[in-house]
Amino acid sequence: MLNILIVTDSGAVIPDRAAMGAAHVSVALNRVSLGERTGYEGTDFPHRELWDILRTRPGHLRFSPPTPQEYYRLFQAASAQFDGVLSVHGSSRMSSSYANAQKAAERLAGSFPVGLVDSRSMSAAQGLVVQAAAAAAQHAPSFDALVRHARAVAGRTFAIYYVESTETLLANAMLSEEHSLLAGMLGVKPLLTFDDGVLVTTGKARTRAQLIDQLLEFASGFDAIEHVVISQPETAQRTETTRLLLSRLGDVTTQTPTVCSYSPSLAALIGASAGGLIVTSAQKEPPDAYKN
Repeated sequence: MLNILIVTDSGAVIPDRAAMGAAHVSVALNRVSLGERTGYEGTDFPHRELWDILRTRPGHLRFSPPTPQEYYRLFQAASAQFDGVLSVHGSSRMSSSYANAQKAAERLAGSFPVGLVDSRSMSAAQGLVVQAAAAAAQHAPSFDALVRHARAVAGRTFAIYYVESTETLLANAMLSEEHSLLAGMLGVKPLLTFDDGVLVTTGKARTRAQLIDQLLEFASGFDAIEHVVISQPETAQRTETTRLLLSRLGDVTTQTPTVCSYSPSLAALIGASAGGLIVTSAQKEPPDAYKN
């Protein structure tokens, strides 16, 4: 097994931690702002509190990635114990996490290897890249091979999200006031995907049945699926959409879906009443309809 530390930011959600084996993983915490109050995600702002705020005060939370200095301290400390760092980040088009880690890695250039991976996604899609890298670290022939593998997994991991309420999309200027009003009046659920690392609207569904059909159409566009994840809000119970997907995904894949909540940082963008489907494909190229 490679003596490598895998780093990610706290915007990542690891769907199946057991699949990572004995790999060493460190999470750099995002900073959270709520008015004049600031602190770190998961410590100063526990996830349960974050979700409560996201549900009751949409549009008020702001997430900032670890700074270059924070990444540098983490990488430098790792150099005393590990032979290299593989650092997986949220989309560089949506966050400065990747750029900040890049600045930190440049300070160690020539003395300690740091491989950077832009997941071009967030939340569980980012977490699937971390999960795959951790599993591969146990048998990868070299550090460079591990970095290439992680980047390849990022290139074939795709996500589609649905939004039950457009209030947060409107607050983040991801949807116009006119479209938000119409969506509310007609009961339309916008669909979003990552297009070259940017979260954009890609369609809509008016009914629950239409929503399920479109999510299944997304999954059926892949010839072979390595992993499939159902993402839902943080809750002790499975949502209606999650239950329907679990009952029907067997029609399009033999892989057993993993169910997990999406990250608070993603909820700050799309709202606390959303969900989605994340797929890591075995294909070299994604279906055209959902191509990054």
